[in-house]
Amino acid sequence: MKKSKLNLAERLNTKSWTVLHKIHSEIIAAGDSVVPELIDAYDKVRFWQGRKLIVYALIIYGSTHREAYELGNKALKDRSSLVRQDAVVLIAKADSDKALIRTN
Repeated sequence: MKKSKLNLAERLNTKSWTVLHKIHSEIIAAGDSVVPELIDAYDKVRFWQGRKLIVYALIIYGSTHREAYELGNKALKDRSSLVRQDAVVLIAKADSDKALIRTN
């Protein structure tokens, strides 16, 4: 897995959905190499909009990256209900993916 250096912690400290949408596009293009940087950025982002984007972007990695799943558990305690909603989705998706793997 190659390392990502999108400087996310600093850039995600914004309330601008336009900026966050652009960052989300970059995160998607970077693939799973961005997972460690997203996890590291979570505690450094002040605004709920940036933390929500982090958790939302990690939903697809919850079942393949243990750290993403653990961040989902941590995000369940976020002060923003919108961040907590995405945390529930992250955990539910990861758990359902694991359940599907076990039954096959």
